[in-house]
Amino acid sequence: MIIQKLRWGRPQDQVDVDNMITIQSPDLDWPYIEKWCDLHGTRVLLDQIRASLPPID
Repeated sequence: MIIQKLRWGRPQDQVDVDNMITIQSPDLDWPYIEKWCDLHGTRVLLDQIRASLPPID
């Protein structure tokens, strides 16, 4: 879902991605997500969203 919402790129989708990462971050398969974001050209947006989030312990 994260990958698709990044591809859609609507403002609400970015908010949704932020929320999904905040809630599910420890359980996400980052290499998989990063691979697909690289393929779709949304890696910069993913990295920006991740950098804007506070560290998760």
